[in-house]
Amino acid sequence: MIIEYINGRPLSYIKKDQKVQQQLTLTFIDKINIIIELMITLKYFEDNGFVYRDLKPSNVIITNNHDAIVIDFDRMIQLSKNDSHTIDFGSKYAAPEISEGIIKPANDIYSLGRMIYFIMIENDTTNDISKKPLFDIYKKCTKTDIKKRPSIFKLIYKFCSTFLVQTENSNICNHKDVQYILGMIYCLDEYITRDINKSIHYLSLSANQNNQNAQFILGLIYY
Repeated sequence: MIIEYINGRPLSYIKKDQKVQQQLTLTFIDKINIIIELMITLKYFEDNGFVYRDLKPSNVIITNNHDAIVIDFDRMIQLSKNDSHTIDFGSKYAAPEISEGIIKPANDIYSLGRMIYFIMIENDTTNDISKKPLFDIYKKCTKTDIKKRPSIFKLIYKFCSTFLVQTENSNICNHKDVQYILGMIYCLDEYITRDINKSIHYLSLSANQNNQNAQFILGLIYY
């Protein structure tokens, strides 16, 4: 058996009460990138019919390059199967409906909202004005009614549009899903002024990485 070695530290090490020699120090841009990477990971799970259920700081390793790697898949559920599974988590990051046996992608949205609060608000000593939109995103993700939580696509869309400048200047823009979302942001004129040239630029980058959604939207634009 071969297991990938991840050279990094748990995300929980950003807590302010950690020892100085162990504390994980991240910039604001690092934190944005980490959250987007977690969103992309959850989108991958959902697209393939999985619910992770156990997203929490100790289950995310931050590499020396400040990339977020999700680990520990023993509680992940495949929606197409009816296997028995535990419903007792005892974690504030786990969606409350899990204890009732309700397994849906919205479980992970709740956990992601909790993670956003942990990363960007709870362990941030600055008085950045961006905390308000972040707090709004957190509140939407953690609504008790799972039908009122945003989808992972809507969440990436909202997050990227909120931090568009930081996202565009980030290495995370090399990912086809983020390129697709940026293309849609510039195309739909919902959060910022429509710019079809930038939309085509990002959609083309995504389409060249075989993102079929981006290829379809490009076809509509050219049509």
